[in-house]
Amino acid sequence: MKKCFLLSLLISMVLSVLTPVYGQKKDTLFWYVGTWKNKTLFLIDSNFLTGAKGGTIKITPAKQIDISNPDIDKYNNKIDDNIKNVEKDAGQISADVAKNEGVSQVALANKIKEALDKLKQEQENLKIQKIETKNNPLANDCAALEAKYNEILAFYTAHEKEKKFNLPPPPEADYLDCWTCDKQKQIDFDKKVEDYAEKFAKQEREYLGSCLEIMKTLQLDIYTGTNATNNAACAVNGTKIPTILFWLMGRRGKMCKQLLNDYRKNYKTVIPVMKVCLMSDKDANLLGAPESGMLYDLASLPRLVRDTLMKQLTKQKDYTMLSEVPLMVLMDKDYSLLSGNSDAEFLNDIIYSIG
Repeated sequence: MKKCFLLSLLISMVLSVLTPVYGQKKDTLFWYVGTWKNKTLFLIDSNFLTGAKGGTIKITPAKQIDISNPDIDKYNNKIDDNIKNVEKDAGQISADVAKNEGVSQVALANKIKEALDKLKQEQENLKIQKIETKNNPLANDCAALEAKYNEILAFYTAHEKEKKFNLPPPPEADYLDCWTCDKQKQIDFDKKVEDYAEKFAKQEREYLGSCLEIMKTLQLDIYTGTNATNNAACAVNGTKIPTILFWLMGRRGKMCKQLLNDYRKNYKTVIPVMKVCLMSDKDANLLGAPESGMLYDLASLPRLVRDTLMKQLTKQKDYTMLSEVPLMVLMDKDYSLLSGNSDAEFLNDIIYSIG
């Protein structure tokens, strides 16, 4: 999964934030309140949005930013637990399948392991890790900064009261047509999913990043938008920026919820819908936003794919669906990770079907 443009822009705020007065409370950085211990270490007292206490923000020698606090650590620890569970299941399920003698069972066991290994990597990509910083294209250029601010303000004014969004339709995959046996079909669809994720809410993500750039450049307080040095640099209404920033965050989340509701019953669009919503959830966690329940809501999607394929196999007696067992196992594991529930009966049905 590609790093979101928003993440790099957010992290870049650190490098030209207000010169700290070490030891004086309370400094603010991003959505955190605390103090600068030195030029590279910010001690977090609390998270303004969630109230979580403690943590640090470090600037590494490689100019990377390492944010560690209870919210992010909890998020990353959950991802680590997910990866361990996938590793455990990959070994157990493959072993159970391979118990049935025959070349086809061995090949199927290998494909199941391959699918779950891919899931492990996808989970690893969801972790919030150290991120490279980038230069601020608006720095030291009032004309460019004011133009960008006016552009963002016009977008906010035009769409502030919008409740329904004109979303691009996600690409579809026909899982009933020899999906697992056609590697190129999977590769082509993965590319379509990446392209869709890049385009989805792109303007909102870029404007959110620009808001952060403006706040960093003008040294605006993250909560009030006021300038701590009382310098009226550039013709920008700083107090409006936080309002727009939080509105953009909420707008992106609402777009994901609408997408989920619009395609909740379409098993062919599960992968792209999950991808854009998981990206949104990851960014929200980085920004310190409270949990939205998005992951649990998404759990119904992989279950839909799993149950659709299983019904085709068991109810319709379509034994060509045996080739889709790796995909069913993958979707079942996705469902378990997102919902926190496991379905032992489903795995037993799988083992019975291929026995």
